[in-house]
Amino acid sequence: METSTGLERVTRDWWVYLLHGVVAVLFGVAAFAWPGLTLFVLVALYGAYAIVEGAISLVGAFRSSEGFRWSLLLWGLLGIAAGIVAFVWPGITALVLVYGIAGWGVANGGARAAAAVQVGRGRSGAWP
Repeated sequence: METSTGLERVTRDWWVYLLHGVVAVLFGVAAFAWPGLTLFVLVALYGAYAIVEGAISLVGAFRSSEGFRWSLLLWGLLGIAAGIVAFVWPGITALVLVYGIAGWGVANGGARAAAAVQVGRGRSGAWP
């Protein structure tokens, strides 16, 4: 069995990173081009997801005989409530989603930048 370093895997799978970047750019361009539609779809998808996920948790709560039954019940009720809130108050939901996405972007970008610096340090003669 052949082992490879992280740098070798990154170098071998360069196309995955390129595809990730292209998809991210296309998503960003679409969001800039149609911000209202993007926000509407985001809120609607979240609301639908929360309701469906909540319902699935409720089914799991009623079918489970294990000790975590109450946590599934609570999670299901909260999920359904969050979905209803998303449809009843889409403006507040949009604001919360924007802050969540912004936090994810900062955390994700920071982690990727730190990883890039580590990869760069692992290469001889490379930056930084």
